[in-house]
Amino acid sequence: MAIRVNKRNKTIMDKIPTIVKSEFKFRNLVLAGVMAGLLSVSEPGKKQHHFHRRPAKFEQNGDIGYEQYWHLDREDGLFVPRLTTLFSNSSATAAKLTFINNVQIAHAPLKELNESSQRTAKMRTALDVTKMLQLREYGDATLHAAMATFTIPNCNKGGLNDAVSEMSKLISKLLKALKDGTNNHNGLQLYDYNGNPVPFIGGLMTIEITINQVKLHDMDSNGLFHPHVHLVLLTLDDIDEDDARDRLFNYWQTLNSNYVLSPKAFGLEHAYSDSSDAADDAAIVAEATKYAAKPGIYKVLPTIKNTNTMKQYDQFALETFCELFKCIKGRQLKRSYGLLLDAIGFINWVNNGVSVPYTGKNPMHPDNEKVSILSALTAGKFNDDGVKIHVPDIMTKLYTIKPTGGYQAQSLSDDELVYANSLLLEGATWQMPDNIKWPKGPKADTYRWLLEHFTFVQPGIGGLVGQTEEWLKSLDRRLNYVQTHVFDPDERLDKTIKLRRQVDDVRRLLNVLKIAESIDGSDATVITTHDYHSLYREISLMQLMDAHHAQLTRDSNGQIDGVKFDDPSVEKKLVQTYSHKQDPYHFWGGYSSFLPISILHEYNFWQHRTLDEFKADLLQHTPTKDINLVSKMDSKTMQKWINKSLKPKAKPGLNFHQMFAAGSPQNPSLTDDKLDELCNLFDDGTCDNDDDDNTEINSISDVFPDLKW
Repeated sequence: MAIRVNKRNKTIMDKIPTIVKSEFKFRNLVLAGVMAGLLSVSEPGKKQHHFHRRPAKFEQNGDIGYEQYWHLDREDGLFVPRLTTLFSNSSATAAKLTFINNVQIAHAPLKELNESSQRTAKMRTALDVTKMLQLREYGDATLHAAMATFTIPNCNKGGLNDAVSEMSKLISKLLKALKDGTNNHNGLQLYDYNGNPVPFIGGLMTIEITINQVKLHDMDSNGLFHPHVHLVLLTLDDIDEDDARDRLFNYWQTLNSNYVLSPKAFGLEHAYSDSSDAADDAAIVAEATKYAAKPGIYKVLPTIKNTNTMKQYDQFALETFCELFKCIKGRQLKRSYGLLLDAIGFINWVNNGVSVPYTGKNPMHPDNEKVSILSALTAGKFNDDGVKIHVPDIMTKLYTIKPTGGYQAQSLSDDELVYANSLLLEGATWQMPDNIKWPKGPKADTYRWLLEHFTFVQPGIGGLVGQTEEWLKSLDRRLNYVQTHVFDPDERLDKTIKLRRQVDDVRRLLNVLKIAESIDGSDATVITTHDYHSLYREISLMQLMDAHHAQLTRDSNGQIDGVKFDDPSVEKKLVQTYSHKQDPYHFWGGYSSFLPISILHEYNFWQHRTLDEFKADLLQHTPTKDINLVSKMDSKTMQKWINKSLKPKAKPGLNFHQMFAAGSPQNPSLTDDKLDELCNLFDDGTCDNDDDDNTEINSISDVFPDLKW
């Protein structure tokens, strides 16, 4: 999983300054919104906490979760997102954070980055599943896609929620019209360049909201927000884009009859190429990972230091942020349709897996663990020639961001490389067990067909070595395609450089895997590395102490005996922030009012060493981490998973005795589904829904008027 950059000549380092500043502003504005009573906190459960800044409002279902706010409140003033180290690939187009304290609040920039990387990996696989479903249903696995952008006039401050709700309803109507055009030959029909109808087979809708910065600066409430919709349309063949642009815009204008829309604010473009160069399925994948609100929005908002002394602009900006936050919180801002909906349903089914008792050695692990085959699915490929092999991003570099600006890159050690790619390696190999009993039903039949048409990586290091060699062959094919089919010299050079760097990354991983294979054998299923999460956790602490100007104090003998910060409260906040969630002082071995002397000695060592020297010292007492290459989905577990998730659940029947008992004082009411079942008891199958016969039974009360419901 990785933070990705798709734009040409852009690297991950170009995004980091905006992300860091936006994360700081986001957390500050959430805190200020809670203190000002503009955002509420969910009511506490059994466990209650002490707050530095007690929320102004508690509600049963607040805008912020109780634990989320407590976590944010206890590190107030620290704002851990001082990103200084990242794992990255050679071209710096994808990266993952070495360590960060994430507040886990929906739409926080860092949380969005982490989730967007997971969505990218899932969406690539979902597109392959979509192709296979299309092959199964229509006999062709070639995707054809276009992306449309639908807008409405900017909405006023105070009206965002209503505008987004209405826009969502109208997009649903447009999608229904497209489905009707395909299924019933009415509604909204799309055509190819020869005037032949083209079936609509799926889509992906994303709602995005931006803020008009001029209106914000002028504190002008009119037209402050700009909500719009991006819609990827999957069709069975290429559509006539000029004709489709007119038809879609005109239909959208009809739905928005209260407005006069501008054709210039509507866009339609080709969104997918099935060539061998389309390594990332970029347009569709980017659409799936799009933010509801881009992190750059928060960067332009002010920092609120005291909600009791806010200036007029600060109050206006805070109200704007809180309205945006409340609008996107908990709302379904991405929606899939047709074959893509079915494909994402399959991916979610694979990812959800099943919960089984935990049998590992980690005493801090919960009693149960989730077992899935998502990693195995993303590592392998469908055994159809029309489906490409997706080559994942391999983390081979460590980028250190300098406080003065710029960054320094260095290669990861073999041991660190294994850890940096652990999400790629964990459970990546698997073989579907024999003699699995599948229940009957359309969904079970489809999911079984998909798994049976999939080539999983054979269990063990040897299987991963073979798959990595396949990735190299795929990259060689793409390099050849770029050299022969990309005619723009700048574009050809840019793609060639990135592909060659990706080849270098894959070869580096291949070498590491071959070394492990030569030591442990091709059948080995575990690779051991160190837990660099804990190592970089301590590095992050050292960096944060630097950022808050920590100064060590010494006694008369010159021995370290304490530490001073510019702000005296920082020390305790560090203890709270870097402690275990369940036990605030677990990480420090029981200290609560000052940093342990061992941490102070560590900081002294940090001040006199390079980062590499500090890491080498920590590594001597860093715990090891076993990466199991094979999914834990064995035969018994898989059968349990399938039975639990796919076996049809029989609805309890309702006999006449129960029907009459339903009207008794002991059972005075019926749920809607039971009432429907009662009505069906009197349906002889001869009357249609539109039958005008006056003797038709409209409800159970027509038969038994004395029954009390």
